[in-house]
Amino acid sequence: MPNSVANGNQPHVILSLMAKRHYTPRGTPTAERFIGRVDKSAAAPCWLWTGCVNDHGYGMFKLGERGVTASRAAHILFIGPVPRGIQVCHRCDNPRCVRPSHLFLGTAKENAADSMAKGRRTRVSGRRAKLTPEQRIEIRERRGRESLGQLAHAFGVSRTAILKIAGRRQS
Repeated sequence: MPNSVANGNQPHVILSLMAKRHYTPRGTPTAERFIGRVDKSAAAPCWLWTGCVNDHGYGMFKLGERGVTASRAAHILFIGPVPRGIQVCHRCDNPRCVRPSHLFLGTAKENAADSMAKGRRTRVSGRRAKLTPEQRIEIRERRGRESLGQLAHAFGVSRTAILKIAGRRQS
């Protein structure tokens, strides 16, 4: 019996996991590795990243020795370099989109203004708000009947955030 099977590792399972992780052989050109992780379905206007994504939903790709967002990698690979301090922004507002025609460069301030203008971001005391004013009112109304944990789970925020809202320390 081969050693990998004796250890509980079945070769077909390992190959299956490698396929799910978009395994590409060593030496594969960078652009080819990148395109191998893109869904360019004819029905969708966006080219969707199918590789790893970060906590904010943006694709991640190893370009050289460092990891960058997939949209940044797309810009570098298919349009040109991205100057230091400049962000790659999306016309389509889809964080997984890597279609070059949907990308443009901007400063952090310009990107934030674009986000606000398109209604993707609201601001409360200089921070991004996760909850609408209506949701905050609902939390205050439900606080006596439900635990901090239940409310936090229901609204996708921390128990501390619920406590601050219920105590009206956060508008």
